[in-house]
Amino acid sequence: MVSKTAEMLDKILNNQKCISLTTYRKNGVEVSTPIWFAQDGVDIYIMSEERSGKIQRIRNSSKVAYVSCSYRGKVRRKFQDLRIHGEAEFLEDEEFVKAEQKIAKKYSFLYRFFKRENNIFLRISPTAILREPKPEEDQGECE
Repeated sequence: MVSKTAEMLDKILNNQKCISLTTYRKNGVEVSTPIWFAQDGVDIYIMSEERSGKIQRIRNSSKVAYVSCSYRGKVRRKFQDLRIHGEAEFLEDEEFVKAEQKIAKKYSFLYRFFKRENNIFLRISPTAILREPKPEEDQGECE
């Protein structure tokens, strides 16, 4: 039986090429970056260069959030108020190989073109799927 979480994630991530991954600076400021991913049940795999900013931020805090987006990072309209919160984990050995194979299969020649020796692979496990209302626009002062 497929869980409701798995069903919802399939609807959000099905046929998508990128997610907007939000990581957090030490001072709590959010930084969002478009990134490739591959799904494995409810978890997703991502890769990045070892010295990238997002990897440094994840080393400081494994808490992340993500949502479907375009290659340029624009969140898809129907998902604008949705965020999937999760925990990132650095992968080694067999799990590293599995993640690399899934991403290589999904992105084919693009992966081969962007593959680097210092790539790191991570698994992100969802902790919550939340609808977060957009901030209210400033309506001016009330009188």
